[in-house]
Amino acid sequence: MNDIYFRGEHFPSLKELHAKHAKAGVTYAAFYARYRSGIDIEVALSNSVLPQDRRTFSVDGVLYNNLKDLAAAAGIDYRRAYKRFSRGWPDSEIFHGRPKKTKTIIVPSIRGTPIEIDGVIYANLAAAYNSIKPPVSLNTVKQRLRVYHWTAKQALGLESRVDGRSIRTERPSHRPAKTLISAFGITYPDIAALAKAHGISYHLVYNRLKYGWTAEKAVTEAIGQSVDVNGKTYKSALNAWEQLGKTTLFVFNSRRQAGHDLMICLGLAPLRDQSHQIDGKTYPSLLAVAEAYGIKESVLASRLNRMSISEAARYAPSNGRYSSKRFKEEPELAHSIGWLYFVEINFPTGALHKVGITQRTVEARFLGQCEYRVLGAFRGELAKLFEVEQALIKEFKENSYRAEEEFEGRTETFILNKEEEQALISFIRRLLPNSESSVE
Repeated sequence: MNDIYFRGEHFPSLKELHAKHAKAGVTYAAFYARYRSGIDIEVALSNSVLPQDRRTFSVDGVLYNNLKDLAAAAGIDYRRAYKRFSRGWPDSEIFHGRPKKTKTIIVPSIRGTPIEIDGVIYANLAAAYNSIKPPVSLNTVKQRLRVYHWTAKQALGLESRVDGRSIRTERPSHRPAKTLISAFGITYPDIAALAKAHGISYHLVYNRLKYGWTAEKAVTEAIGQSVDVNGKTYKSALNAWEQLGKTTLFVFNSRRQAGHDLMICLGLAPLRDQSHQIDGKTYPSLLAVAEAYGIKESVLASRLNRMSISEAARYAPSNGRYSSKRFKEEPELAHSIGWLYFVEINFPTGALHKVGITQRTVEARFLGQCEYRVLGAFRGELAKLFEVEQALIKEFKENSYRAEEEFEGRTETFILNKEEEQALISFIRRLLPNSESSVE
């Protein structure tokens, strides 16, 4: 502490000064507080309290002589009032407290088209579904409306739908009517009875009659010479077909008339060379390749429209082949140029919409796979296109629909109307304002 001088006398401490010169009734604490607040030493040691020493508080027109009275009137703890005072709060805020800041709540925009059910208007189909709670999934309701064109009440199970199959009085028979047939003066109720009576195959008699033979010739004409197939003898080629045939009788007869080898006619050998070679190994058919690599023959055949047999057999498609983690690990891939596409895919049961990213052109991506129509394509770096694709899937999740048809990338599919198509394209344009694009 600095040296203290009072009335020409030096004092090493305030306590000694107070002990010698303080007036009666002035405690050291009071003196010290006055001294620290800047009051003159002479005044601080005296009993007189100047008006400027006292701090008063005014709140809502009421004057409080000190902070203690204010705290009691406000119903708050003195320590809380003092803390507010020490932080420089105005008198009214010490008394009432500071008003709490109001939080701004952002209400998400409601997507979809309003729908009216029994006089009640719902914000969209999802809101109607959540309120009515039909015993089917939301995807099923969407399919009923957009693919099968049911009414809203029928789709939500509020109104029964008449099944045309249940109102038929008689089911049509696909069996041909039995026809009486005569041979050698005897009438038979049908071809089966005629064949049985003469000990000949029903199929042989039936096809002979179909090709215009008379009933008598059909049951008396020699069947043919015996044939050997795989070391076993059969009475005729037809008998071999009945025992081993993999083809229909029509195909068997057609191939016989065309002069093909019996093994080809029976379906035991391919009509043409269908063998394939992969890594020096020969497979007798496409089916054999598919079975060896654990994929469907139809899928393998589809891939051959754009790949070699070796590439098609080894190709391992995956939904979501790109990810943020992969882009971080492979910066070169992240900066590679690709396309974000938006297409409409047509199936016999209806149409679906699909989005995705590819390093190839959209035409090469869907070559030979399905019938499609490009609604929009946007060019840019793969990492950025991936971010937009994920945001798009999240934004339009109410319209998502997993396709039942098998094709690569069927998880990023939607069912959209014309307005929603435009909304999706506008959403992409907002996120990719400078992208090279092609929009229908």
